[in-house]
Amino acid sequence: MAKRHDEGRQIGGILNRNGHWYVKIKIRGRQVWRSAPTKEDAQLLLGRLREDAARERVGLPKVQRDRLADFVPKYRAWAKAHKRSWDRDELSLRPLLAAFGSLRLSEITKSRVEAYMRDRRQTETLVSIARREAFARRKAAGILPRNAKPPAPATFSPASVNREVACLRKILSYAVECGELQENPLRGMRMFPEAPGRVPTLGPEDEAALVAAMPPWLRPLYRLAVLTGLRQGEIVSLRWRHVDLDGGILMVEDSKSGESRRVPLHPSLVDMLRTLRAASEAAILVRVKGDELTARRELPDAYVFAMPRGNPPESSSISHAFKRAARKVGRPDLRWHDTRHLAGSALLGTGASLPEVAVMLGHKTLVMSRRYAHVNPTRLRDLVARMPAPAAATGPDTPPVKAARQEVTP
Repeated sequence: MAKRHDEGRQIGGILNRNGHWYVKIKIRGRQVWRSAPTKEDAQLLLGRLREDAARERVGLPKVQRDRLADFVPKYRAWAKAHKRSWDRDELSLRPLLAAFGSLRLSEITKSRVEAYMRDRRQTETLVSIARREAFARRKAAGILPRNAKPPAPATFSPASVNREVACLRKILSYAVECGELQENPLRGMRMFPEAPGRVPTLGPEDEAALVAAMPPWLRPLYRLAVLTGLRQGEIVSLRWRHVDLDGGILMVEDSKSGESRRVPLHPSLVDMLRTLRAASEAAILVRVKGDELTARRELPDAYVFAMPRGNPPESSSISHAFKRAARKVGRPDLRWHDTRHLAGSALLGTGASLPEVAVMLGHKTLVMSRRYAHVNPTRLRDLVARMPAPAAATGPDTPPVKAARQEVTP
């Protein structure tokens, strides 16, 4: 007959106290307590703890029971504290959890991930689906001609799939650091080959048309971007305390690389920023009802590119406004981040070195800066023409020609 588990009574390492169930086991001479919601759960937990303790005594690896969905919150907390690109991980986690969330960490194998990569490459993107559905609605409503062809379906690019797998690989690496896994099964994982980086170009006429198509509030931001190479987030968070107009320098405190940097200002930017600063001072003075002392105290913390309510424009608003202007001038390929490429290319065109470009754009290594170093054939031809020629030899410059062997007939 089974013994009753009365209140406060411990039987076989399981204790019932105040309606809660507890498990007690000794591992390496130390008493370990764990809680469980029911008696059945406590019995299962006790069995697992005894199994883990036995495996540890004989040197076997720990039994891994956490699912990916259970471990991701721990990784997310770590990523937010240590990774500046944690928001990109959030995009990758959605499909990863859908595909692997129910699997234990130890069940995620290289073969499973390779199958995921193949399937993902053949999956149509949500944007493509929405575009095709919108086309079908417009055609059904008679807005489009009958012979109009629907847009071709677009699948996820190799780069997108690679970013997702890289995120999963990082999660498993963190699991190894936490002791949840013995080794990362995705170590040495082969990624899809990616297309070479985009090389956006913008001639003077196209740029003039582009600026004319922008809303007035966007033009100063664009000018600062192409003359400094600042990232969109760095521009949005720029405050007047970061700008030294007399010294012609602005300070980027919160950079993607995790380090601050000083960026020199183009002379035309100094004039533009003086005008913006005067407008900002006037707006603050009106808000504080003419109190000049309070206005001078508040100005350093005011945003350089402030909207009427004092807040900077949203990043999405900047991207969308730029994209609309680019489409108007027939350049739908352009995007706001291309301003960094334009700035880096222009700086290299003046004769700056790659390390100098890296410092200005906030790159930790020269790998990213090399992407802006696409060659201008005309400039390269001029540079080659300036190369000193080697000293002339005394004989002819043409290489000796081996005489053909003559056949001698007997």
